Amino acid sequence: MSHAHNHEGQTTYYTEQIMTIAACGAIAGVCILLYVQGELYGLLTPDQHPRVLFGGLGLLTLVLIRAAYVWIAAGRTSAKTADNGHDHDHSHQDHSHDHAHCDHDHGHDHAHCDHDHGHDHAHHEPVPELAGQADGHDHFHDDHGHDHGLALWRYALMAIPVALFILGLLSGGKSAANESAINDVNGIGSATGKGDNFTIGFNQLELASRNQDVRELIEGTTVRLKGEYTGDRSDRFTLVRYKMNCCARDAVPLNAVIMLDPAKSNQFRVDPSAYRFKWVEVTGQLQFGTDPRTKAVLPVIILSPTSKEQLETELIRVIPPDTNPYAND
Repeated sequence: MSHAHNHEGQTTYYTEQIMTIAACGAIAGVCILLYVQGELYGLLTPDQHPRVLFGGLGLLTLVLIRAAYVWIAAGRTSAKTADNGHDHDHSHQDHSHDHAHCDHDHGHDHAHCDHDHGHDHAHHEPVPELAGQADGHDHFHDDHGHDHGLALWRYALMAIPVALFILGLLSGGKSAANESAINDVNGIGSATGKGDNFTIGFNQLELASRNQDVRELIEGTTVRLKGEYTGDRSDRFTLVRYKMNCCARDAVPLNAVIMLDPAKSNQFRVDPSAYRFKWVEVTGQLQFGTDPRTKAVLPVIILSPTSKEQLETELIRVIPPDTNPYAND
């Protein structure tokens, strides 16, 4: 009795398993990175963020378990292939007992004569746990079918969220927030100090940027603002919060440009790596400038440190993430 094994089908099976494991692992990594990097604030409400994290961790756990199983199964298959290098041609010959058949034509129905061989030739249905075992040979069968093609389109679909993340399209938008204003802003000079105004918030600054009378009233005051640090320059950055219209998907970034006093920019520097994507509280003088590209009026907070210690501990202070990242003030 001969057994024909389709080794090409086994190769396709293990290729599919490896590609599925890789795709699922990449998706799990995207979920975890979106949470760690704070990119979920513009996509989901904060109460949904832990679900994304634990979903990614759970998927990563399943990926590791499946990878271990496939590794073990591949090793067993390789070992069985090496042991069974023959053609599995089993002939019913040379048994320890004599099969004396009647001298007549069997007609291929294998009907045995009515005599006692001393053992029972009853043909039973194969027992599931013994499937694949015959004549003392243990045939290891993987949990897959043979002769199926590799469907690459499935993995292309699974790779879409990974590609979007790599391209920076799965984010809340803070990394691209007001980049032109970070690079340059016009109309910044000196303003007369008007005292402290520590209760002002992002929404009030946005309203002031559209109302000249309000700007004239509050420009020059010392303000204290909280937000998420964004930027790569050593002399300026932005703070970002989000304004939610009806749901998290409709959130839009609200920006404020934070910059060192031009007169002190040669003396002091901001280290972006110490603050990037962290929540900070800044304290400085409020002014308004113009985006040279869009001509839009922007709130600008000028930092005037007298020492490096003051810059890093008072004027830019790292704080815990706000439980509500949306600007409601």
